[in-house]
Amino acid sequence: GDPAAPEGPLASAEGCGGRAGMWRLAADYPPGPDELDDPDWGESVLDAFAELPLTIRRRVGPDLLDTLIQAGALDLAEEARLRLDRAPGDHGDAWRMSLGRLALARGDVASGDALLAAVVDHGGPLAPEAMLDLADSILARSDRLPDQLVEDIALAAFEHQGTLLGRRLLVAEILGRAGRDQLGVALDVIETELHAGGSRSEDLEAAMRAILERARAEDVGPLDYASAILAHRQLIGESPAFDPARVKVARELSGIGLSNAALDLLSPALSRNGAEARMAAAAA
Repeated sequence: GDPAAPEGPLASAEGCGGRAGMWRLAADYPPGPDELDDPDWGESVLDAFAELPLTIRRRVGPDLLDTLIQAGALDLAEEARLRLDRAPGDHGDAWRMSLGRLALARGDVASGDALLAAVVDHGGPLAPEAMLDLADSILARSDRLPDQLVEDIALAAFEHQGTLLGRRLLVAEILGRAGRDQLGVALDVIETELHAGGSRSEDLEAAMRAILERARAEDVGPLDYASAILAHRQLIGESPAFDPARVKVARELSGIGLSNAALDLLSPALSRNGAEARMAAAAA
């Protein structure tokens, strides 16, 4: 549904339990520490959720569960799960995806991955988001993604090109093809795709910025990180859109002793007098 109005009634219901508390969770208002420490608050919210008709519970449940997971309230999320899972029938892909996220948050990787994979295999509108969650889970413990998942992600990235979702999928595709910490290979993939032309150049540049912003010399290895950056220096454009990635890379380079390279990389952002760039230059 539509997001809650910032000045609406739910915004002023902070600390309320019961139906108001339940609807706040479903509208992505995170619970505060006082609420989470109050067992009566949690019970009243769960009771309000359980009292909803089953069709509405199925609609509200995934958002409510996701908010609790993001707040780290895993025990409360588990209790909410029971309030819907005990009901008969198929509760839908959104619920399966939230259950997968809950299982992963609780450390049950096998169950979490299986639930997310089921959403992917179903091929519904939530499949691309499930692919991203599944890719993140696998790459957290493995260097590469399964070939079939990479192909599924690549197809979804193509279908959603030009959108934020498409760019997130493209990052996952590139990391899945290259390997989690293989920055040089990932940049090789991007460079090859860019030289091939086509309609995805903006998406590829956005994916490259995202990869540069998340890559760490510590994970890639100082020598491999420096080699990857210096070999692909020409790919880092001079427009302001590249400045966050430029600053991140400069900090990483200065951290491994390549201060001159860091300063050279920062020059376009420094010419714009960017505050983050100035601080990175001072650190170099």
